[in-house]
Amino acid sequence: MSVPSPEQRIRRLIGIVGGGGSPHALLDILRRLPQDFPVPIVFSLSHEPGFLESLAVWLEQRSSFEVLVAEEDGILPAPGNVYVLASEPYAELEQGRLRFRPGGRDYQAKNVLFRSMARELGPGAIAVILSGMDSDGAEGMKAVRNAGGFTIAQDEATSAIYVIARFAVELDAVCELLPIQEIGPRLLSLVTESNV
Repeated sequence: MSVPSPEQRIRRLIGIVGGGGSPHALLDILRRLPQDFPVPIVFSLSHEPGFLESLAVWLEQRSSFEVLVAEEDGILPAPGNVYVLASEPYAELEQGRLRFRPGGRDYQAKNVLFRSMARELGPGAIAVILSGMDSDGAEGMKAVRNAGGFTIAQDEATSAIYVIARFAVELDAVCELLPIQEIGPRLLSLVTESNV
C-alpha cells in the first residue's frame, strides 16, 4: 500500500475510547457535532467485531455521520467519518493510516491507539475517555498530553462507570474533565479554534 504524501496525511485526529456505557455517550457527542465536522473520529471499544457492526448501524441511524467498522489495514481516516475499532486486532496510527496488528488477550489496545496518536500527531492529537471499567487508555492519554495534544475525560456524574477516567485523572493525563453534554461542543471549539 502506498504511503500518503504529506499533503494527504491527516494532521488532526480525535481518538475516543470507552467501555460500558460509552456507546450512548459517543452518540451524545456525535449529535452535538455538525455533519461537516472537519476531523476524523476513531472510537475504540472493548467488544468483538460482530457487535461493532450493529453499533455502527445504530450510531449512523441516530447521527449525521457515516460510521464505519474499521477492519481493513491501511485505512486513511477521512474528515467527517467515524471509525469504530475492535480491541483485537489492535489499531494504531502509522504514517497517517490505521494499521491493524494482533495483540493477544491482555493487550492494551486503547493505550496503543493513544500512544500512536501522540507519536504521529503531537499537538494534533485529541484524546477522549468515556465511561468504562478498566484502566486501558489512561497511560496512552498521558502520552497524548505530554506530546502537546489535548485530552478530555467524561466526568463521574455523567458516567455509567467511572473507572478509566478516574485512572486518567490520577495520572494527571486529563486537560479537562467534562459532563458528557459539554464534550461535543468542546471538540467543535478545539478543531475550529486551531488551524493545526
